[in-house]
Amino acid sequence: KDHAKYAAAVRRSSEARLHFDAGALSEPVMLRNLFLEWLRGLSPNTSREAVASQTDIINNKAFLKHSMGFAQSHAVVPGRLTELVRSIVQLSRETMAFLPPAASPGSPVAQTPELTSPGRGRLEALLAKLGALPRSWEGGATAEAGGGPEDIAAVPVEKLFCQDVLLLKVVIVAAFAPLYAHGILRCVDHRSSVA
Repeated sequence: KDHAKYAAAVRRSSEARLHFDAGALSEPVMLRNLFLEWLRGLSPNTSREAVASQTDIINNKAFLKHSMGFAQSHAVVPGRLTELVRSIVQLSRETMAFLPPAASPGSPVAQTPELTSPGRGRLEALLAKLGALPRSWEGGATAEAGGGPEDIAAVPVEKLFCQDVLLLKVVIVAAFAPLYAHGILRCVDHRSSVA
C-alpha cells in the first residue's frame, strides 16, 4: 500500500470529522451535523409531482447518488452515509406510530396543546424532504402546516432540528443515564468487599 495516500486519506477523514463535530466533541452531534449538511444538498422534493409520487419505498438510488456526490467533497463512504439516511427514515417512520397526528385547527385536540405533537410535524416534514413520506400520513402534515404536502417539504432544514447543541448533548446523556446508574461499584481488597 502507498503510505502517502493512506496518510492523506487519514488527514482528510480527520478534517471532515473536525468540520462536522464543530468543537462539540461528540460523535452523535458530528453525525447529526453530517446528516444536516447532506440533507441541505439533497435536491428539494417540493414540487407537487415529487411529493405526490412519494411511496412507502425508500428511494435508495437517489440517496446513493446524492451520497456519492457528497462524498467527493467530504471524506465519507457513500454506502455508509446512505445506510445512515435509511436508518433515519426507518426510525422516523417507527417513531411516527407513537406520536398523535396533528389536529385540524378547529378540532378539540387543537384546543388542548398537550394533546398535539409538534414532533410529528417535524418528522413528517423530514420524511417529505427525503421523499419518504407515506401517502397515508400526508393528512397530518397538511393539517399542522396549514397547506398541502408540497408546503411541508418546503420547510427549511434548520426548522426541523434543534439548533441548541448543549441541549442536544444533555438529552443524549439523559437518554443513557439509566445505564450509568445500574450496577454497584466495588472496591476489592483481599479482606472484604465494599459496595
